[in-house]
Amino acid sequence: MNTPNKLTILRMVLVPFFLAVVLFQTVRKNLQYNLQLFLDGKLYQTNSIKYNTPMNLPELVKDGYTFDGWYEGSEKVSELENYLFNITSPRTLTAKFVPNDPKQYMLSISADPPEGGSVGGNSGEITEGDDVTVVATA
Repeated sequence: MNTPNKLTILRMVLVPFFLAVVLFQTVRKNLQYNLQLFLDGKLYQTNSIKYNTPMNLPELVKDGYTFDGWYEGSEKVSELENYLFNITSPRTLTAKFVPNDPKQYMLSISADPPEGGSVGGNSGEITEGDDVTVVATA
């Protein structure tokens, strides 16, 4: 009776392993993964993308806000607006923005000519977007 030598045993173990790896790689290359992009809590875009395809996310703009980053859950994955990555699994990304600091203005109110009446209301420093009331009395 022949006993298998070490080389034969090695072939018996490694050949099926390598065949399984090649098969797995072939199957994975044909997989499609979903990429979902959210903005303001709403689905902005969804795509089905082939495994390992490079993705360049769109540059999004929101008036009065500055782009903070792309997030996956609570983790910031990129600060770049046009984030580039290869898709290797399903992904759900959210574009987050932070409000710009509102502009401050100095408002002074006066009657011209002064003998024509009086004025009053919100004078002093005001913030962009604030309501201002001005009252003129003759």
